[in-house]
Amino acid sequence: MFSRLTTWLPGNTLCRENAPVKAHVRYKDVFSIAGIIGMVTLLGLLIHYLGFSDVSVITLYILAVQIIAVRVSGRISNAVVSLLCVAIYNFFFTDPKYTLLAYDPDYPMTFVIMFIVSFLAGSLADRLKRMAGQSERNRYRTQILYDTSQLLNKALVSQEAAEVLGVQLHKLLLSGQSEAAQSPARGRPSIPAPAAATLRFIREVIRMGRSVFCRAMPDSMSSRKAS
Repeated sequence: MFSRLTTWLPGNTLCRENAPVKAHVRYKDVFSIAGIIGMVTLLGLLIHYLGFSDVSVITLYILAVQIIAVRVSGRISNAVVSLLCVAIYNFFFTDPKYTLLAYDPDYPMTFVIMFIVSFLAGSLADRLKRMAGQSERNRYRTQILYDTSQLLNKALVSQEAAEVLGVQLHKLLLSGQSEAAQSPARGRPSIPAPAAATLRFIREVIRMGRSVFCRAMPDSMSSRKAS
C-alpha cells in the first residue's frame, strides 16, 4: 500500500537509476548574486578610496558570501561565489589593478585564506538556514499529528474519523508540495524529504485510525444488538 502511495505523493522524485536528471537554472539567483557582489565591490572601492586597509574589503566580501549563502543554497554555488569574490578582489584591489595578476608574493596565500574563510562562512550560513527550515517543517508536521490525534479521539463514528484523516492529510500534502517546489533538484536517486515525511505521517495516522475504529466497532455492534 505504501509503495503505491509514493507514486502520487507531492514532491516525490523516486527515480530509477537510469532516469535522466534535469538541470534547473534560476536566473533570479544569478541576478541576486550579481547585485550583491556589485554592491559590495562599490562599497569596497569607496572604503579603499577613503584609505582603509584591505582587511576591511576582504571582510566585506566574506559578508557577501554569507548573505548569498542564505539566499542561494548549495555547496557548489557557495564555492563558485567564494572563488568569484577572490577573483574580483584581485582584479580591483591588488597591484597591478584591473588584471588577474599579483606581483606581491604574499597575495597567493591571501587569496587561499580568503577563499577558505569565505567558503566555510557560507557553508555555515547555508547549514543554519537548512536547519531552521527543517525545524519549522518538523514543528508543523508535529502539530498536524497532534491535532489529528485530538480530533480522532473526539470522533464518534468512522465517517467522522475518515473526514478528519482526509483534512489532515490534505494539509500535510500541501506542505509537501511547497517544500518540493523550494528544494533544488538532486542527482542522487532517493526518497525526498517531503515524501518520506508524508509516508511516516500516514503510517502514524493509520495506526491511530485503526485504534479509533477498533474502539468504535464494539460500540456500534452493541448499539445494533440493543436495537
